[in-house]
Amino acid sequence: NTIGSAGSGYIIINNLDTGVQHYLRFWSTLTGTNSARFEFCVQEIPPAQNDECNNALPVFTQPPGTNCDSGTRASTLGATRSGARPSCLSGFEDDDVWYSFTAATNAIEIRFSNARKITGSLSRTNIGYALYEANCPASGEPFSCASNIGAGSGIELVGGLTPGSTYYLRLYSYAQNLYAEF
Repeated sequence: NTIGSAGSGYIIINNLDTGVQHYLRFWSTLTGTNSARFEFCVQEIPPAQNDECNNALPVFTQPPGTNCDSGTRASTLGATRSGARPSCLSGFEDDDVWYSFTAATNAIEIRFSNARKITGSLSRTNIGYALYEANCPASGEPFSCASNIGAGSGIELVGGLTPGSTYYLRLYSYAQNLYAEF
């Protein structure tokens, strides 16, 4: 993969086997007899705290009419794909993080804002979700989901919830090997 231009760049490689020797190969993408001189390092990325459903971080729903001023900061850095792919998702959920909440009403809005790539660019990124009504589903279809609910920011209205029930929200950035914070 081309990891940088104009002097700097990086790429995140996940799903490496622990304890196995890995080799990196570098080359210049310049043509002719041009060569490149550079420095590099290999840096560990810790796994996301809420990478799997059984470590879902609890969040509280906010009252109607609020602007989500006390929103939860989220990041998919260090996250991996969790479990089976629901049929409604497009295959980009390779970096999902999990949250849980108890429904206070029969409908919620899933809101996100300020989504940006962690891979160095300030470009906006798209977010997808899956919402489960089961206790940490290992497989099966979600209660509601969408592969892409917006770029940079977005809102998804979900109805039909049962007040008092616990739900599990799976969020991810919409692109393979793209990590985001929002």
